[in-house]
Amino acid sequence: MFRTVQEAHFDFRLLVDRVASPRWTDVKIDRFLNFAQDAIIQDRYDNFKQQKNYSFQAFQRVRDELRTIVVGSTPLSVVSGNIFAYPNNYRHALLLRTTIDTFIKSAPPITYDELAIIDDDPFERPVPEFPKSIEAQTGIEILFGITGTLSLVELFFIRDPLIIDLAGGQTSELPGHLHDEWIEFAAKLAAGTVQNYNRYKLLKQEALEA
Repeated sequence: MFRTVQEAHFDFRLLVDRVASPRWTDVKIDRFLNFAQDAIIQDRYDNFKQQKNYSFQAFQRVRDELRTIVVGSTPLSVVSGNIFAYPNNYRHALLLRTTIDTFIKSAPPITYDELAIIDDDPFERPVPEFPKSIEAQTGIEILFGITGTLSLVELFFIRDPLIIDLAGGQTSELPGHLHDEWIEFAAKLAAGTVQNYNRYKLLKQEALEA
């Protein structure tokens, strides 16, 4: 169920230890809520990324789950050559679609190490019909061999959510169906009882020291 930021703070205080609750200032609670929001986004993206084939079903699932922060088809601008600039507020790529000659194809991500392996494989190397992409520091590089004309690159991506802030009245931009999980995770993070997220200790330390 959707929560305003005021409701999220109220529920957080109910869930944490009642004795310890008074020591959680509004600023600290905001930090735990923000860390929890980021952890949920990362969790959903990691589940999607584990599926190497990046199937349409997997794409649709994460697109539905995080629909309020998924940006639809966005044309990218050229940095240089076949490298395209990251869009504003970019966090994670979900689907990269290219138009090369008459081929409209997705360009699944690979690493430079993987490219070194497949570049000599006539069945796996990037070609206009089956392009690949690499996320570089300067932008997203599209790989399709030495022939073909790349005319359009479109990206579906997860954007950065707005920062949760009680003073400013900003609640989580996660869809309402994730708000229970979001607040529960924030409270567990604060209480040190999280078991399902490997990074909880680091997250808690960062939240307390911020």
